[in-house]
Amino acid sequence: MSPTVQARLFKGVKDVLPEELLARNQLMQTLVAVFERYGFGPLETPAMEYLDILLGKYGTEGDKLIYKLAYKGGETLALRYDLTVPLSRVVAMNPDLPMPFKRWQVQPVWRADRAQPAQGRFREFIQCDVD
Repeated sequence: MSPTVQARLFKGVKDVLPEELLARNQLMQTLVAVFERYGFGPLETPAMEYLDILLGKYGTEGDKLIYKLAYKGGETLALRYDLTVPLSRVVAMNPDLPMPFKRWQVQPVWRADRAQPAQGRFREFIQCDVD
């Protein structure tokens, strides 16, 4: 017989239930309408980046907060810490993008930090960037 698994969440992450998610989605619709009114387009980047792309971009303290993922084959990936470095990578990989490249991006990011849920500080959260 299989052991029983205890339902639980890792400290610093949370489920988003319908009431909160509906309010968030309504806010997002308003934000997207404003972003696009001013000529910003959407961008989506992968949650994972090669570790060497992220390291050194946030300073010594920031580097300690990156979730590292050992991948089979010896490569080390990491969950993105913010949306700025992935944006820089996208621009570097796509030299034909029109400049200025005006983008909005709303996606989850992760920080291996001491979670303080009571103060609203989580390890996984949604970040909104407009550049």
